[in-house]
Amino acid sequence: MKKALSNMCGECERDFRPGEIVYYAWIENRTFCGKCQVKLAPVIKDWEPRLVKKGGESIG
Repeated sequence: MKKALSNMCGECERDFRPGEIVYYAWIENRTFCGKCQVKLAPVIKDWEPRLVKKGGESIG
């Protein structure tokens, strides 16, 4: 699983927790938490799960 490049949700702006699985939407070029992914699933069809790096640090 790829690591998340962002440390917060692109919708609700909540900080991700270390080890949390989040969801990247390439069409938006943003990463979302699980709750927001469920909310946006009817609109955005292509999701890629990502893993938040230890400490919630962004990568790159």
